[in-house]
Amino acid sequence: MAGADALAAALADAILDGTPIDWSSVESSAGSVDPRLLDQLKLLARVADLHRQLPAWEPDEHWGHLRVLERLGAGAHGTVYRAWDTRLDREVALKLLPAAVDDAAGGSTSIIEEGRLLARVRHPNVVTIYGAEQIADRVGLWMELVAGKTLEQLLEGGRTFTPSEARHIAVELCHAMGAVHGAGLLHRDIKAHNVMLADDGRVVLMDFGTGRELDDRSMSPAAGTPLYLAPEIFAGAPASVRSDVYSAGVLLYRLLTGKYPVGGRTLRALRLAHERGGRSALGLARPDVPTRLCQVVERAIEAYPDSRYQSAEAMARDLALVEPGRWRGVWRYAAGAAAVLLLTVWLVPGLRDHLWLGTNGWASRVDAPVSREIRLEAVPFTSYTGREAEPTFSPDGSLVAFTWDGEHQDNFDIYVKAVGAEHPLRLTSDRARDGSPAWSPDGSRLAFLRDKPGGGSDVCLIPPSGGPERTIAEVQGLAHQGLSWSPDGRSLAVVDRSSPEERLGMFVLDIVSGVKKRLAASTHTDILPAFSPDGRTLAFNRTLLPGGPFVHVVPVAGGEPRVLVPTSVPRGRLAWMPGGDEILFTAVPLTRDGGHPSPSSAGRAGASLWRVPANGGQARLLAGSDNASDVAVSTDGRRLVYSQGTIDRDIWRLDLRRGPTPGDAQTRFIASTKLDANPQFSPDGERVAFTSAR
Repeated sequence: MAGADALAAALADAILDGTPIDWSSVESSAGSVDPRLLDQLKLLARVADLHRQLPAWEPDEHWGHLRVLERLGAGAHGTVYRAWDTRLDREVALKLLPAAVDDAAGGSTSIIEEGRLLARVRHPNVVTIYGAEQIADRVGLWMELVAGKTLEQLLEGGRTFTPSEARHIAVELCHAMGAVHGAGLLHRDIKAHNVMLADDGRVVLMDFGTGRELDDRSMSPAAGTPLYLAPEIFAGAPASVRSDVYSAGVLLYRLLTGKYPVGGRTLRALRLAHERGGRSALGLARPDVPTRLCQVVERAIEAYPDSRYQSAEAMARDLALVEPGRWRGVWRYAAGAAAVLLLTVWLVPGLRDHLWLGTNGWASRVDAPVSREIRLEAVPFTSYTGREAEPTFSPDGSLVAFTWDGEHQDNFDIYVKAVGAEHPLRLTSDRARDGSPAWSPDGSRLAFLRDKPGGGSDVCLIPPSGGPERTIAEVQGLAHQGLSWSPDGRSLAVVDRSSPEERLGMFVLDIVSGVKKRLAASTHTDILPAFSPDGRTLAFNRTLLPGGPFVHVVPVAGGEPRVLVPTSVPRGRLAWMPGGDEILFTAVPLTRDGGHPSPSSAGRAGASLWRVPANGGQARLLAGSDNASDVAVSTDGRRLVYSQGTIDRDIWRLDLRRGPTPGDAQTRFIASTKLDANPQFSPDGERVAFTSAR
């Protein structure tokens, strides 16, 4: 076998160098060389010969309606050019291959087939295809021109990636793979060469030259780059979602270490290394990588397919929970705090808003008797210092994005926290207020608003795992006045106005074109939009002072708004039930003459959650949701999350060595969502006893 590997390597070198090869002599002396490998080498030699025979493209030369501008690169599946689309007046990337080679390759390796596969995937992390065609002696496809560099170019240029950077890239790549697999396709060649880090911050999956359909059971030859291939592929197993996941794990390993988890100088050596379990542990190769990130990578590159992540999105969810470097910082802080616990402790009142997670009893049928009071059972979701608000579920219900004014209550930023996890991931840190987070339907992005110094706000996008932000529009509404993503992913409902004289109202913003369309003119202020699950209706709050109705719905296609609930005093976001038959909102309950509770306009204190039919009717109280605002419901209807305001007492400490004036010397020591009081030091000063209403 060693001689066979040496012969194959010599043939590959000859193909690259353009040295003529006597294939008849090779076949007669090949011995143990796999005939399928010889067929692939002959095809590569033919591709290389035809590329050398074709004349070089000159600037301004045309291929159909595309004007070629410059050559960008070449690979086994064609040469790529920067070109100008004369029909649509835009730059594109053009991939060309001699038609004879394309015909010889056939099936899933043809450029036309690649274009057909790509056209089935629409996702911001997958390159967008515009067209495919054969003209004269060349076949080609043209696609989105992505400005940036491949991960391979960055690695070869000496770029090193922090755990946070590598994790962000991997999450975006997993979202791209999820879109590919969701379209019924396999990529089969996930590697650094085929992933671009765009100048606009996106991670873009490229090159589907080896792609195939998930349900394609034909005996196609193994495809991909050996160092990225899953072990079962070497054993002749067909490609699968799990083999794509393995390749993504190898890429993440390489971004973190610059190396491959399993190596070998020949195919035989690589195959033997897999069989012997010769994998280098990530934690040993780079000790500063957080343990949880190591666990994700190690699971992705498990030798046995059943032990890996069964989907790219499952891998993305675990990656989103990783917070590189956080634990070291937490423990250093804790150690520093312990050194000053010999000092006295203060007790002061504080205003807070925390998030609560509804678990049982609340999701009763819409046709239940209106006289029935629905009992909500909820547990705390956050209990941080300060105010947490504007929660919203990810499409799969596993993550909640929200705003928090931070440990020092100095500014609202966007955070993401997994259901069942303890710590949130901070996404933004700008000095301006950030608010109104909204998930894209595929979960790959979060939209949010950022207040501008002169008024109004920017509409921004950010990956939910953290990373570069992108501003896509400006509106006159403020950061806390609401944003909603349409179910088809193409538009956002925003608060804006066409002129300074107008009141704020409901607009639909096209994400691609930036065009805004007003839904309904009003002499009042409309805020806090919420798309219905089918995208046909928009619910919002219409503010009428000093009193009057505020919960309205309006058809997105056009029409007059309709009043649902006759009460003012909006307390934050509205939420649709998944079936689109009910809307949740918050208001103060008021009972008249022993009747059933009804929403009241009298004051803000004591607001609760309510459910009202989307076509109008009696609203029903969710008992047990006191002081509620900003409600959200998971897409499966099994959970809700809302913000609950409380005024409680926490235990603070005061460093007497810093003088008699509290100022910066006081810091919060013990805090919860309930009253904490009566702190007392132990005689040795090592412990503190206190009472609590938890």
